[in-house]
Amino acid sequence: MRAEARRRGRRWLSLLLTLAMVWTLVSGALALNTSRSGVQTVTVTMEYADESGHTMYYLPPTQVELEEGDILVDVLQRGYQDRGSVTYSTLYGFTVTPNDGQAVGEVNWGKKAWWPFVDSVKVGNKYQVQAGEVIRLIYVQDSAQGTPDYIPPAAEAGQGALGINKDKLVSSLAQLTQAQIDANAQVYEQALQVAVDGTATQEQVNEQTQIVSQLLAQKVPATDITVTPGEVTLMVGETQALTATVIPEESNDTVVWYSEDTHVAQVTDQGVVRAVGEGTAVITAQANETVKATVMVTVTGIAAQSVTLSETKLDLEEGQGVRLTATVTPADSTDAVVWQSSAPDIVSVDDSGLVVAHQAGSAQITVTAGACSAVCTVTVTPREVPTTPTVVFYHTDGRITQWDDTHTFTLSALDEGRFVLEGVAEGQSTYWSCSQQNGGSESSTIHISSSGKFYPSVGEYQAYVYDKNPDWYVAQELATFTLKVVPTQVTDLKLYQDGWPVTGEKPLHLSGTQPQQLTVKGCLDGVYITIPNQALEMTSTEGSYIYTLDGENGLEFFAEDQSMHTFTVSLADNPQVTVSFQATAQRIDVTGLTVTYPEVFYIEGWNGLGNQYVGITSHDTDPERRYEINIEPHNATVKDVVWVSHDPDVAEFQATYGNGIVPKKAGTARFTVTSVDNPAATQDITIRFEYKHPLEQVEMEETTLTLAQYESMNLDLLVTPANATNQRFTWTYSQDGIVKVNDYVTSTPGTMTTTHTLSALEQGTVTVTGTPLDDTKGAKPIQFTVTVTQPDAVEDLDFDRYVTDNIRHALSYLDSQLEGNYTYGAEWSLFTLLRAGASLSQSDLDSYYASITQQLESGGRMLPTDYFRVVVALLAMGKDPTDVAGMDLIETLYNYPNLDRMTSNMMSYTLLALDTKDYEVPQDARWTRETLIEKILTFQNANGGFGLSSADTVSVDVTAMTLQALAPYRDMEQVSQAFDRALEYLRSQMTSDCGYINEGDDNGCTAAQVLTALAVAGIDPLDPDNGFTHGNYNLVTKLDQFKRESGFTTFMSSDKPDGMGTVQIGYALEAYRRFVAGENTLFDLTQWTPAPPTEDGDSGENPGSGEEEPQVPQTGDTSPLVESLVILGMSAAGLCAAAWTDRKRKSRG
Repeated sequence: MRAEARRRGRRWLSLLLTLAMVWTLVSGALALNTSRSGVQTVTVTMEYADESGHTMYYLPPTQVELEEGDILVDVLQRGYQDRGSVTYSTLYGFTVTPNDGQAVGEVNWGKKAWWPFVDSVKVGNKYQVQAGEVIRLIYVQDSAQGTPDYIPPAAEAGQGALGINKDKLVSSLAQLTQAQIDANAQVYEQALQVAVDGTATQEQVNEQTQIVSQLLAQKVPATDITVTPGEVTLMVGETQALTATVIPEESNDTVVWYSEDTHVAQVTDQGVVRAVGEGTAVITAQANETVKATVMVTVTGIAAQSVTLSETKLDLEEGQGVRLTATVTPADSTDAVVWQSSAPDIVSVDDSGLVVAHQAGSAQITVTAGACSAVCTVTVTPREVPTTPTVVFYHTDGRITQWDDTHTFTLSALDEGRFVLEGVAEGQSTYWSCSQQNGGSESSTIHISSSGKFYPSVGEYQAYVYDKNPDWYVAQELATFTLKVVPTQVTDLKLYQDGWPVTGEKPLHLSGTQPQQLTVKGCLDGVYITIPNQALEMTSTEGSYIYTLDGENGLEFFAEDQSMHTFTVSLADNPQVTVSFQATAQRIDVTGLTVTYPEVFYIEGWNGLGNQYVGITSHDTDPERRYEINIEPHNATVKDVVWVSHDPDVAEFQATYGNGIVPKKAGTARFTVTSVDNPAATQDITIRFEYKHPLEQVEMEETTLTLAQYESMNLDLLVTPANATNQRFTWTYSQDGIVKVNDYVTSTPGTMTTTHTLSALEQGTVTVTGTPLDDTKGAKPIQFTVTVTQPDAVEDLDFDRYVTDNIRHALSYLDSQLEGNYTYGAEWSLFTLLRAGASLSQSDLDSYYASITQQLESGGRMLPTDYFRVVVALLAMGKDPTDVAGMDLIETLYNYPNLDRMTSNMMSYTLLALDTKDYEVPQDARWTRETLIEKILTFQNANGGFGLSSADTVSVDVTAMTLQALAPYRDMEQVSQAFDRALEYLRSQMTSDCGYINEGDDNGCTAAQVLTALAVAGIDPLDPDNGFTHGNYNLVTKLDQFKRESGFTTFMSSDKPDGMGTVQIGYALEAYRRFVAGENTLFDLTQWTPAPPTEDGDSGENPGSGEEEPQVPQTGDTSPLVESLVILGMSAAGLCAAAWTDRKRKSRG
């Protein structure tokens, strides 16, 4: 193993460079964070490097107890308190003063200074510390130029990192006891030196890590053990925590607890005794074969003297349910109440006494409490099945509910099950429809699935039953009914683990990432019943998860790190009924990993979203297309791995969107997979990629082409075989800049289609050569000649047609789609309508405001993008987003936790929200405008584009959205440079007719985002000097191509309008109209006054409806420039011409 690690040593530097870029995405948990007493800890070192590169410790690796709210200076001072002091000031940074020496701090404006690194990533001086992190305070010379393993940030505003991963070694050294250090002094000193040596290689660090880990793993047997308290007396149902003390303290024996009589008392792995039944039991704490201690537990109880039932005889029909009540005397008896049926297939009973009749017959229901019992005899008669079409609801517990006389069902979230249509011919197919559109969006809330499953949401809805899907076929309506969903009447919630209540008084303990399960019970009419998953909502703090079990009622939860986490369970329809508990996890180290994968992979699928082949993923059901990583042990705390792609021209690993191992072409690719937690756990893999259908030959019948400048055409190529996997080419030209050929791949299940689009850029004649990317079968290049002729004369933009009319067209569609759907989720439609000057009824505005208030008060998780949508919608309505039912949404955004771990659009939209009305951001905010900009710029690639999850994979959409946020800051040097690079990227991606290909199709939303970015940045998209026009083609006329009979579509190939395309094209044209009119930019609402609401039922002066002569809509924030132009008598057409010819505006009006 160690020899193999040495052979891999030369690859460690490249591996750690990759590691440094992903540290911020990984939980900081590279040190044991829990001492034997259960206190949370971090590991701290202070390392000084002088000008010659000599290094020494001010503080060797030390475990420090963590207190709530600790920032760096707190844990540094706590660790250093016996040696001196650590202070921090905003002006001078950190200063370390030894008890017997002089203070060492910042010199020469920070060229010499103490720099903090957390889990090898440089952090801010006020970083809030989390349990398990490794904190290294390093004194650097010449701004870290003399620190050999320091990696500067990839972008100017990014975070630097340490390229040699010493965190595992540092944390292991801190865990050694003094006895272990004394017994292994030479080994300890050697490892200590490697940990502080700035020139140490990764291989040296790994070897020392293994040595120290072996010391930690050495058996230190316990010689004695005591348990307190020594005797315990409990009532049935009570618990008592026992504490085991092992001698010597540094013993690493694991204490195992067990009970000699589990019918009397049980004991958990943490030593908590649970009293089960009357009697005595011996609880043993055992450290090893010879060392153990016992505690006598006496359990007393109050015996039941009698038990009676509310009914002793029941006559039920199949599908009926009745809840029996058991009364135990005395009321404080500790005997458990147990229910049992003599024939569960005929009559069942649950632990709350609910009796359900399943089929004709009889059975006895027995309730037992201690030595007492009572019986109820149940007789079941057959149910009469309807002979005419009738809808019934089958509960999962066997009950059957029929509609009432008005064909109405009244259900709540406590009712699990599905609807069934009875009284029809056997084999009759059914399609159920009951849904509600979410505002003007394309999504809907489904209340009954197409198969009849019930999804509860409080309200009253109309439901339909068809013989087939009416959206796809001519369907027959079989039945219709009303679904009334009422709130549950549960008044209290309780959690249970292994049958025992979770009180919340003491935290639960997790072993690494191993999940634990809970059941949820709620009080209904004085009885605690099991609450179905569909009635619950769960939340947990960052780094932990809680979710419902599949196929059964219950919850599962776990934590990724060792912080104290809070979990909350609430009723979905009444969040005020809630219960919470805390849990913390013991850290479990990674000891190894195994990767399984196909050695040969056949390339055949295309990912339109990523514009690349579909690769080997971790979620594919076909083992020939799936890889798996098995971490040992399975419950290790940090399961993250780092992939290094050694042949990225053939294939590379992409974590984004779970893309996995993505092939670029046929060939052999090698990868190294390494554990983040334990770099010694690593595996090399090799995969051969082959095309499913290799290209054999390509021909072109017509080899002389003529095309007018700025026009385009699709090439007609004869490909053999016709379904060849890779039909793309490397295109070269006898003269650059005259034409360009782009290959676009689209896919449907089972097929891929490649389109070769020839675009005429400049006049002239050129020879084009296309060399197949797939040369595995010897396919030869093709060659043809193109002559580009003079284009048509450039015409002035018809502003009314392409702008005014198209805004009205978009608003008309959105207005019709929003009707009756002014609820949370409709923000973009609402904003677009109002920002373009539309008037909406007061009742519709009130309906939306009530919906968003309910959403915020429910406590459901909302992302920064969600808050941004709500902010701009509220501002467009004239509402104040800093006071929505007492909630300040702007403060929520600038204090949003872990924003730096999210995608770039989360930060961009946060910045946009802060600028909507120039909101003031306090200095102590988590996110200021400066820190947001700094982080956003780290997502920019060298090609100028911005990426969503990283700078590696960029897109036009994300780049344009980012520029919308950065537009007001173009006067900042770093922003200005990034902005110009991004504009060049957008120009380079534009087609000859000023469009953008995205997701394998001409994409209207992408073009709309670019137009919006240019408009809010004050860049004229019609000025040829700006590079976004090609003859008569420009972004404004391009959007007209997506116009349909009603609304706009996202994809050129689609004939149907959609909400997303209509919204984005609508507000893009409004952004451009504002640019031309000299009004405030689209998202600048500092001077905004919305149009007055209309009377209910009156469409008002809505630019989206009516037949008036088209005109530029009047909005509420016309700038002084427009007012001056109106006074001068300048027409809209003249204003348009002036903007097009010579005006360059700033981004904020």
